[in-house]
Amino acid sequence: MKVISALPFLCLFYLAHGAPSSDSFDYIIVGGGTAGLALAGRLSEEPSLRVLVLEAGGTGYNHTGIKIPGLIGSTLGTHIDWNYWTVPQKNANNRRIPYPRGKVLGGSSAINFLASTKASRDDYDAIEKLGNPGWGWSEIDRLSKKSEGFLLPTNQSNLSYNVRDHGRFGPVATSFPKYVPPQFLPYFSASASVGHMRKGNDSFSGTVEGAFIFPSAIDDKSTRVTSSTAYYLPHQSRNNLFVKTNCEVNKLLLKKSVDKQIQILGVEYAKNGVVSQALASQEVILSAGSVGSPAILERSGIGKSDLLKTLKIPIALELEGVGSNLADHPIVLGTYRLRPGIVSADDLLRNATFAARQREIYAQTGGGLLGHAISLLDYQGFETAVGEDEMKKGLKLLKHDPRQMSLVQYQAVVERLRRGSAVEFALVNSFLEADSKPDPNTSYLTIAAMLQYPLSRGSVHIKSADPNESPSIDPGFLSHPFDEWLLAHFAKHARKIMAQLAFERVILNEQLPGPSVNTDKEWVESVKQRVRTEYHPLGTSSMMPLSDGGVVDPELKVYGTNNLRIVDASILPIHLATHPTMTVYAIAEKAAEMILRSKGLNRN
Repeated sequence: MKVISALPFLCLFYLAHGAPSSDSFDYIIVGGGTAGLALAGRLSEEPSLRVLVLEAGGTGYNHTGIKIPGLIGSTLGTHIDWNYWTVPQKNANNRRIPYPRGKVLGGSSAINFLASTKASRDDYDAIEKLGNPGWGWSEIDRLSKKSEGFLLPTNQSNLSYNVRDHGRFGPVATSFPKYVPPQFLPYFSASASVGHMRKGNDSFSGTVEGAFIFPSAIDDKSTRVTSSTAYYLPHQSRNNLFVKTNCEVNKLLLKKSVDKQIQILGVEYAKNGVVSQALASQEVILSAGSVGSPAILERSGIGKSDLLKTLKIPIALELEGVGSNLADHPIVLGTYRLRPGIVSADDLLRNATFAARQREIYAQTGGGLLGHAISLLDYQGFETAVGEDEMKKGLKLLKHDPRQMSLVQYQAVVERLRRGSAVEFALVNSFLEADSKPDPNTSYLTIAAMLQYPLSRGSVHIKSADPNESPSIDPGFLSHPFDEWLLAHFAKHARKIMAQLAFERVILNEQLPGPSVNTDKEWVESVKQRVRTEYHPLGTSSMMPLSDGGVVDPELKVYGTNNLRIVDASILPIHLATHPTMTVYAIAEKAAEMILRSKGLNRN
């Protein structure tokens, strides 16, 4: 890390004659997404603080694709999605892969698949051991409970939970769906038939292993819960909370302070082509996500020196970890035709009468296909899914690649691979394969296999100083040979699950990958052709020691600055066996407590 001693370009940022119009606040939060609005909601509980949130997208109010759980996926590729694409993936047949991110109040909590899960105790403790005191299980569990408002189920079977493992009074409602597709239920016996283990009675307990019906981000009205509905809309009348939509932040306004640290004065943003500035008397917080936060840093002159020089961006702070360490859950799908007479969400698209009836059921009860998103997840160790003999072969591929990550990160990931839930299987009640088409008049069941502790790493970097140009996103899918080997075995194991006798009355046959895929080589080629993202990018502003490539410290402050924090999934240095939304809420809750405590205002 190096603070550049001369910053002649900074004079452009001062509010002198001819400068853009400006407003002043105590805290400016860049990004009204999952973390940003949660943080704003908590900070604005202190009436003496003026809090501004700048969101690039619109409000999303009354958007049926957001509100109705059964319409998951319908918002991808629309105006509330950033519509990013990856660069060609060298280890995935040079395919460019869609990379959805929410561009709306609520961010990706408004367009995701609603899964409300937590990782294991050991997953969070592994993050703490990477030099982050106060970020282990006990703290994340406390903060997650602070955010959660768990709704007790009524008259539903196949549910397993302990009330003590959940928060009851937080703003983020979670609940079990009122409807679970009957074709999901054979999974429990099928997975047991192939040796899957199950531990604990609640996936929120800190022990994540086995098949469960999981809670979703669904409230008592059977509508989606986002950070907007949970943390902002109930408090939008606060006179100290300001949320501006359709405002894209170009860069940070910087100056060098007397202690040679970088001081953040505020931000420059554009709305409808008009450039403005907002000033922060206390702090600026980036909550723009794993793609947006590093991009804003780089446009502001904070990042890799070689990149900034190439793009002719004046260097304010050399910080080599910015945009590096992108980690994501790679996913591959198995697609199965259901027997005639069994309905799925596919029927909503092709049968108007059936869809109308489902709308009636949803309006009257909150149930039916429109009240259900995803619900059945199964987390397993990789020995269970691969087998002991094959596991020994795969372990030979476990080698540290310093181009991917630091040695301490590698050791942490390998420890989780050996002892944690290395794979997630999930059922989806529809055809989901992006690069193929469903048969007409056919209902489908999809099984997804997802690698939870990837060794592959990628990056997010800007291509120019132009904020209107999308950054270069390279998740590096399957760039570590162990990931390729393991995901191929997980996909093969998914077929084994679906071939069990328990599914005989449900499944007609397999459509994808199909009968031509049988040998290990064919499975690898199939995975390379069909791998995509589970929509869980993190790590591009990692919370680690500076010497290990970190960008923020355990207080979430960017190294080399004295009033810039990052609060979003990009701070997580390694991946977790979970869907990250509940963890991101916990990150925001912790950030709020730290900020208020630093000002002597913590009223927790």
